[in-house]
Amino acid sequence: KNFGSAPTVKIGNAIMTIDGTPTDTEIFAFIPDGATTGRISVTANGDTYTGGEFEVTEDEETDFTLNKSTLELFTLDTETLVPTITGQAGPEDIVWNSVDKNIATVDENGNIKGIKEGTTTITATLGTLQKTTIVTVRRSIYVSGSDYSSGKSIAVYWKNGNPSFLTDGQNDAYARSVFVTETDVYVCGYEKMSDNTNVAKVWKNRELLYNLSEGSSAIAHAIQVFKGDVIVSGVADGDAMLWINGTPSTLNGASAGEAYGLFVNSNAIYTSGTVENAPITWKDSEKTELTYNSDQFGIALDIFVVGTDEYAVGIDYIDSFITATIWENGQRTHLEDSDRSVAKSIFVNGGNTYVVGGDYVQNNEFPVLWKNNESPIKLEVEGGYGTANSIYIYDEDVYVAGLRYDDNTAEARVWENGIPLTMFQGMEETGFISIFVK
Repeated sequence: KNFGSAPTVKIGNAIMTIDGTPTDTEIFAFIPDGATTGRISVTANGDTYTGGEFEVTEDEETDFTLNKSTLELFTLDTETLVPTITGQAGPEDIVWNSVDKNIATVDENGNIKGIKEGTTTITATLGTLQKTTIVTVRRSIYVSGSDYSSGKSIAVYWKNGNPSFLTDGQNDAYARSVFVTETDVYVCGYEKMSDNTNVAKVWKNRELLYNLSEGSSAIAHAIQVFKGDVIVSGVADGDAMLWINGTPSTLNGASAGEAYGLFVNSNAIYTSGTVENAPITWKDSEKTELTYNSDQFGIALDIFVVGTDEYAVGIDYIDSFITATIWENGQRTHLEDSDRSVAKSIFVNGGNTYVVGGDYVQNNEFPVLWKNNESPIKLEVEGGYGTANSIYIYDEDVYVAGLRYDDNTAEARVWENGIPLTMFQGMEETGFISIFVK
């Protein structure tokens, strides 16, 4: 139909605005605000032509909400924020961001991961709209050790009291050290095979990363990760050993030795241990024999470095009595009230040295903490006995992992500022060797 150049087009009683010039077959027109469903009519040259009914709908205004306005996470835990959207947009249109990615990250699907303790804001932006969620990240406490409840020793690490089993219980296995990066949990230890050899192992996020000792018998004692390199200290076929990313590296002059402690920074790889009954430290390949009672033997069980100062702890002898000892830059000091005792782990923080270990009284061991070589502080064991194996300082809080036992039971334990943490209590038939707080 030729409508001419100026027809009138209506939907119901609402006049529509024509777009462009009508043709013989087409008219383009805009539906006006307020129009409702009705028939389309065209009036031209005095004639009106009515078509079918035309449904008018209004686009729903776009808006959205998030399922949580606040959120609490532990480090390395994850949770997903879920948007509810009205209008024509979809979840893929939302742009996510974390104000402080050092505390928590968020991906394009709203998956949040806690990185370190603190509070940050997660923003979700859709066009001109923005919603926020306040995320608080709490520190996590990681410990490694063993679970004996099945009759075999199973290698395990725990996060805030929750276990992750690393071996299947077919052979005895031990998780001796744990280290946590911004994204991953690393554990080293060993598994005792049916032929009575030991296979040193590294696990990453519960999955086996390396068998370190194919063809040899080895134990992995300590692990650190530095700039992506996985570094492990231990012993293989009777020699003190380092492994870097799974590749073995014999320490200088390490025959008939064992490497226990490990500390890595941008200057060097520092290791402590023993060679031919003498306490030893290594700075990369440079070997140093520490002062000790050569009538007996000595072992440097752990090492910590601050700037150019090297601290090692372990055991020496006074007369015939084993004695907790610290070596600062090679200078030996027997710890206060340390007759019949052993120093197992050290942490230096804020100019203070913290050492933990065991103190023997009438052949029973008690967990103790030395701060700045003052008289040892006994950790709470409720009338029992125990030992302190590892220490970690986070802010001003002192965390110690070890064991509490009596004549009937034995259980792993974590002390926070000298008080047993409830999240780790009641863990009978277990033992903690290493601790890391993040």
